[in-house]
Amino acid sequence: MISFKDRLDPGGWAGSIRVIVAWGAVTWGMVLVPSHASVSLQPEGAEGQVILKAAQIHTLAAQGSIEPGFVKIEGGRIVAVGDADAVGLKQGTTDDAGVIDLGGAHLIPGLVDAAALFESLGPDAEVTSEVTPTWTAADSVNRRARALREAFDQGITTLAVLPGSDNVVGGWAAVFKTTGDQTPASLVEPRAGLTVTLASDPARRNRSGTRPDSIYVRLPTNRMGVVWLLRRAFQQAEEEPDNPEFQPIRQALKGNTRLMVRARTAFDLEAALRVLEEFHAQAPPILVGGQEAYNVIDQIKRAGASVALERLRTNAVYGPEATELVWNLPGILAKAGIPFALTGGDLLEQARFAHRFGLGEVEALAAITRVPAGLLGLSERLGAIAPGYDADLVVLDGPPLQWSTNVRGVILNGRLPQSLHRNTRKD
Repeated sequence: MISFKDRLDPGGWAGSIRVIVAWGAVTWGMVLVPSHASVSLQPEGAEGQVILKAAQIHTLAAQGSIEPGFVKIEGGRIVAVGDADAVGLKQGTTDDAGVIDLGGAHLIPGLVDAAALFESLGPDAEVTSEVTPTWTAADSVNRRARALREAFDQGITTLAVLPGSDNVVGGWAAVFKTTGDQTPASLVEPRAGLTVTLASDPARRNRSGTRPDSIYVRLPTNRMGVVWLLRRAFQQAEEEPDNPEFQPIRQALKGNTRLMVRARTAFDLEAALRVLEEFHAQAPPILVGGQEAYNVIDQIKRAGASVALERLRTNAVYGPEATELVWNLPGILAKAGIPFALTGGDLLEQARFAHRFGLGEVEALAAITRVPAGLLGLSERLGAIAPGYDADLVVLDGPPLQWSTNVRGVILNGRLPQSLHRNTRKD
């Protein structure tokens, strides 16, 4: 049987799960509470190990959907997934083996946001220069920010933060876990990809035809200037191989790191692909934004590019930069075989909209888990419920794409952060 021992947990057991089971007056039957006042749920002699049972597990891996199923967690990692035998349980002995029965809950992988909104996390660009390739978002993000806590509550366990779009070359994107602290473990990858912007954004704060009486009066002032500056930066990187300032650009063009290109309109997407072809970029880019990607499907496929779609909008006809929106854009990309991810927060809600407007159920879930993990080069540890993966899980009280379903618990690195306080239904 599970040994219920009251423990005070001032610093947290890395790699263990803290759950308290409250019986009686609680309508939903089980409460997942903050880890600083937890009760041990590990069976005797199995420190740091826990087995979860759910009505349905959406693995987003080769096993597909398991109904019902078990997930065994140890040391912050998933070690087994499947039926009772798969996790080392004998038939009919689950009650005595330390299993946490989540009742009618559904389990999905922790959500991954491949292009989180930056403005709420810290200063978004160094605007004293239009080309800042060595700047990194990792140095500027407040990992205790409220926005990260809100993302965690939505089920987002990993997110990529891109430098702001005011610069043509913005610098390095960084990947974080939503742990809500500044520990080294919260920073997954400080240099996840070099970001550039081909849009109106770099020109929006600049003035043409006025006296340059401030350091903030700079190039570019129009789209021609944006494209010219990008070409010049790429050319300088080639002509000055010993200049460390352009080392990130050289790495991106040689395919040694990801290149993340913000572009929304069809002609900006075309311009981005054209410039990369001119400079013989060795790896396909990730197109961030992509609102009018439906107009350049053939070009995107030919370039082998993927798309990190900015937040879906279903209450407007026009998007940023007066882009003409198509609500079934995710379905169009899926039909064309172009890898894409949904980004910008509220990922479950976006997946539900995408599914409603024509995207398949598996594809919708993959667009907020497995695919963005792959775009960020983290597909071997994130985005699926499978042995060897990080124990990042979202507990839902119903089917993931059902509008009435709520997040009832979030497990991060095999444990419950102190910010968690959710109910999980037990049938």
